[in-house]
Amino acid sequence: MKILYACRLFSGLETSVISKKWKPTGVPTIFKVLERLEEHSDLHIFLVQKPGFSKKYYSKDFKFKWEKFKNPINLISGVKYFSFLPRKISFFLSEVRHLFLFTRQILLIKPDIIYFDHSNIITFGILSRIIKTPTVFRVMGVYPYMRNIFDKSSFRNSILKVIYRSPFTLSICTQDGSGIEPWLNKAINQKTDKFELINGVPRKFKDNKSIKKNKEFKVTFIGKLESPKGAYQFIESAILFIKTHTSNIKFQIIGDGSLREILRNKVISEGFQHLFDFYHNVDHDEIINYLIDTDIYVSLNKFGNLSNANLEAIAMNKCIIIPKSQPDIGVDLILDKLFSVDSIYRIDSQKDIVGLSNAISLFYNDYKLRKLYEKNLNSISINLLTWEERIQEELIILINYAKKKQ
Repeated sequence: MKILYACRLFSGLETSVISKKWKPTGVPTIFKVLERLEEHSDLHIFLVQKPGFSKKYYSKDFKFKWEKFKNPINLISGVKYFSFLPRKISFFLSEVRHLFLFTRQILLIKPDIIYFDHSNIITFGILSRIIKTPTVFRVMGVYPYMRNIFDKSSFRNSILKVIYRSPFTLSICTQDGSGIEPWLNKAINQKTDKFELINGVPRKFKDNKSIKKNKEFKVTFIGKLESPKGAYQFIESAILFIKTHTSNIKFQIIGDGSLREILRNKVISEGFQHLFDFYHNVDHDEIINYLIDTDIYVSLNKFGNLSNANLEAIAMNKCIIIPKSQPDIGVDLILDKLFSVDSIYRIDSQKDIVGLSNAISLFYNDYKLRKLYEKNLNSISINLLTWEERIQEELIILINYAKKKQ
């Protein structure tokens, strides 16, 4: 099975490109799929640079080797290829160049499957209308700009509406709570087969039986310290809790982002810095140790709360607080379907600072209730897939569609 795999140059792969050594970080869905496809197919990888996603931009295409992969890796330059031209023109010409480049590669490689991500949708949206090779549109969750094409009129949105309805063979979508179901039904061609897959969790999170040793009560927030993630609201709620309780408690914030110093200064100005721990360079292998010591886990992501970090907290049966779902845009409806109201606690919204403070107080003061939620969650979390099982699920889908071509 030959696979042409095209994705943007993710930040988690950029270090591996620069060093020419396979040491990926970040999105497991990307690098774990690549590793498994390498084992089971003739894999041809194209990393395409797109505006706003790289630390270093290249003006020329080039090939290089990663020891783990038998075929050379192709780095495809983006707008910097035409850096001598105005930005809008260079963007247009780079898309045209990518279209011709991949047309040529398809003729040379003759793949059984073409697998591409959202950043390459214009190229393969056009090609899917011309070629017979099965095309797989990989959707890593739904972002606001993807929904906005139906609400805001512009030339770009009009183009995307047409491109989304291209005759892709199938779409494989990460079910992260971002509201993929209504978006898929509205945006993607009705004849395109659609698969919605929840990410996996490392086996050590599912198998972990460690017991908390630290007696200090800990409330944990893991994620980028940016507005959509609700980091500021978490701090506000924590401060409100502290002001109304005399307690032995610690709030730990794991992550980095533009709000980090603002949040640190906020707790310092309140005089509560001794009750907060900020960690910004935590290796993923160490996250499990923070979760072992966690009594309450809080996630306030306004765009979906089934992220990798949340899945790991679920796998470890933590007492979890999240906002209610948003039926109008489909965000977190999947959590309503999978997790009962007595397995994961809901507050009204990300902005519900008082509600979150009260929820922390509720579980802080009621050990039995906290353990009941953990027990109820355990009956559901046992069904989570490990990463090995999850990637195997995607591989089987690709193999089956490759066989249809043959």
